[in-house]
Amino acid sequence: MKKKILYMIFLPLPSAFVRATVFKELLEADQYEVTYYYNYSVLLNKFQDFVKRSKFVQNLLNLPLRGAQKIIGYLKLKALRKDIGKYDAVVLIKVVRAKWLASLKPKIKGKILYDFDDAVWLPYMLGKSEFERVVGSVDYVSTDNQYLKSVAEIQNVNTFIVNGPCQVELFDTYQPEKRADGNTVVIGWIGSPATIFYLYAIYDALEEIGAKYDNVILRLVGTGYDTDSIPKFERLRVEMIPLYDQAEMVRHVKNFDIGIFSLFKNSLSLGRGTLKATIYMAARVPAVCSSFGDNTRIIIDGENGFLANSTQEWVSKLECLINDPTLRKNMGSAGHDWVNTNLSIKGCYQQLKSNFLDII
Repeated sequence: MKKKILYMIFLPLPSAFVRATVFKELLEADQYEVTYYYNYSVLLNKFQDFVKRSKFVQNLLNLPLRGAQKIIGYLKLKALRKDIGKYDAVVLIKVVRAKWLASLKPKIKGKILYDFDDAVWLPYMLGKSEFERVVGSVDYVSTDNQYLKSVAEIQNVNTFIVNGPCQVELFDTYQPEKRADGNTVVIGWIGSPATIFYLYAIYDALEEIGAKYDNVILRLVGTGYDTDSIPKFERLRVEMIPLYDQAEMVRHVKNFDIGIFSLFKNSLSLGRGTLKATIYMAARVPAVCSSFGDNTRIIIDGENGFLANSTQEWVSKLECLINDPTLRKNMGSAGHDWVNTNLSIKGCYQQLKSNFLDII
């Protein structure tokens, strides 16, 4: 009999794909029956994304739409209680309220795994006490990097790492587009409105690049429609793409010449992991990253990417890549080879399988 796995996704975050639905085919190939439960309306969420195009409409509808999602989530959770006992394992993704878990736990007969990939114990996320209650009341915890693991295992010794796959397999099937102007160099960033503030860490470096090179464009993918949080660059040409789906993510990143991943030196940054950097690497795009946290584990400076600390280092290493197409190609290939060996979907799935699925 097939074992039944339930993934519970409470918010429409990238984690829902990178750490859950990305494993669907492999789970099914291993004879697991997998169900993805969304504690919100997917259609209503798409409408919420649509209304973000207009700040006026968003402000007008924000509270009613959020209220509707809460009601839908409550009703869906109530209905789920009737069937949750049939699953051999329940996987909770990232943002989980302790009261939700407490209400479901008596009905759950299988093992419970909590998975997260950010410093969710910070006050503006779950908060420390909420995080500790969740981590302490599940059977297993999986997370993205050693720093997050070290925090979670204080409350739960059954904590292990499942790296987020950078989907190198998808990037290998797509070729970059030919440009009319072969002299243009695209420095790319991909993320979301919630993470774009990290660009302030390298604002001065990017402005200096803009002043020196009129053939350089900064392309920001995933800015959203509210541009207030985006740095106001004065000397650097900027292109903004508000939203993207999976296919567009692959297309946009494949058309970067250089990928950037800047961080601040704090717990939030340590918890971010390296997915942004490894996505660039998967696309054969040389990554320039803050020399901090897990970036220092995956990037061998000068070989499969660049690490930078100061404004001077950021400028110097970006200039190396801007001026040397051969270096871009070779470093991009080295980065691709590293993630292909270490962060394929199959490789990351094996971490989940050996630490959890084989045990349930």
